[in-house]
Amino acid sequence: MNSDVIKEIESDPDFEKGLVGFLPPEHQSSYGFHETLHSAQFLQALESLDSLAQTGNYHSLLMNLGLNPNDVQSILNGSEALITAIMKKFPPKSG
Repeated sequence: MNSDVIKEIESDPDFEKGLVGFLPPEHQSSYGFHETLHSAQFLQALESLDSLAQTGNYHSLLMNLGLNPNDVQSILNGSEALITAIMKKFPPKSG
């Protein structure tokens, strides 16, 4: 399930533009972004988010992060829900 989320993120340049700014400065490049997506730490975090979503508690997580859970209420995959909520709150700047 997480490999599908990673493939979706990698195939959409808007995701990279929108999310790269959340990375530490040394990873704020295309290479660093893709390296982070495949890191063991990131993959473990995605697994944790998916587990949280299965318990129904990701609604609270999103609210605690200042994200709108209503934007993603139909998404059952926790990592996809988190990324979608971030992208809705911080859409890529055009141009």
